[in-house]
Amino acid sequence: MKHKLKALRIVAEALLEKGVEFVTIGSEVVFLVGRAKFKPESDDIDLFVTNMSPLLEEDLFKEIGVEHGWEVSQTWLGTPRFTVNVDEREVNADLYENILDFYIPDEVLKDNVRVNVSGLRLRCLTIEGYVILKARAGRDFDEVDLRNLKVLESRGAIKIDKRKVVKYLKAYPDEDKGYIEHRLKKVGFLT
Repeated sequence: MKHKLKALRIVAEALLEKGVEFVTIGSEVVFLVGRAKFKPESDDIDLFVTNMSPLLEEDLFKEIGVEHGWEVSQTWLGTPRFTVNVDEREVNADLYENILDFYIPDEVLKDNVRVNVSGLRLRCLTIEGYVILKARAGRDFDEVDLRNLKVLESRGAIKIDKRKVVKYLKAYPDEDKGYIEHRLKKVGFLT
C-alpha cells in the first residue's frame, strides 16, 4: 500500500498543479477514509475528474504525463491512464468521468471526505460510496472486494452506514437500482 499511496501523492500533486480537480474513488479509499488494511483485487489508483473532461482535454493529460516521464495510455473507456514508477513498481493511475457505462451520481461524488496524503489534502469517496461503486461495477473481482469489505465490517475494522448506502442507491437511475441492490443484498450490506 505504501507504493500506491506514494504514487497517489505524486499524481495528485501533478494534477492539482495543472488545475485538475478530482475525487479519489478507488480501493485506497478504504485505507484513507476507513483506516483499514484492504487488499483489493486490482492494484491501481482511480481518480474521478470533476472540473473538466479527461477525454476532451486529452492534450492536457498527455502533457502532464510526458512532463513527469510517465507512460500515458488509456483505460477501457478511452480516458487517460498514467503508469507511474514508484519504488521499482509500476502503478496505474486511471482518470475517469461519467461516460458510457461509467456513472457516479453527483450526490455520491459531492459527499466526499478530505484526507491527508503526505501533507496533501485530497478528496475521497466515503466508504459507502466505494461500496456502491463496487456493487454497480459488478465484475467478479468487484464482488470479491465487496465480500472482503463485509468481512472488515463484521470484524469492526470499518463502519458502513446502511442509511448512506440506501441514499446513494436512490441517486442512481432506475434502470441501475435493481442490480445494484441485488448485489448489495447478496453480500449482506442490505437486507
